Amino acid sequence: MKNELINYINERIIWCKHEQERLRSECRKDEATHVQIGANVYNIFLSNYQAMKYDLDATLAKFSAIVAVWEENHRRAVEHDDYAKKFIEEIKIERAMEIIRRAKETETNV
Repeated sequence: MKNELINYINERIIWCKHEQERLRSECRKDEATHVQIGANVYNIFLSNYQAMKYDLDATLAKFSAIVAVWEENHRRAVEHDDYAKKFIEEIKIERAMEIIRRAKETETNV
């Protein structure tokens, strides 16, 4: 399970890098920046997972706490009509939920 999840996250990071290059080559800098935000989320999860010695439960608990902060930031952005910040927080939350779903799927397939 550990290797499967790490491989998945690394594949997503590689995809993000290629997608960023493609978007930049098409002069789509803002979209490339949004892809980088997703890559950052993948790296955050991977770093936490490795730091916690591949303890998925502890990592998911910590990551859930991080997501809660992003959800609060999203709520504030909506309150203040800050659409750019709202969009950024949505990207982070979506990538986080993707990783959490994948981690749980991986765990149940063991």
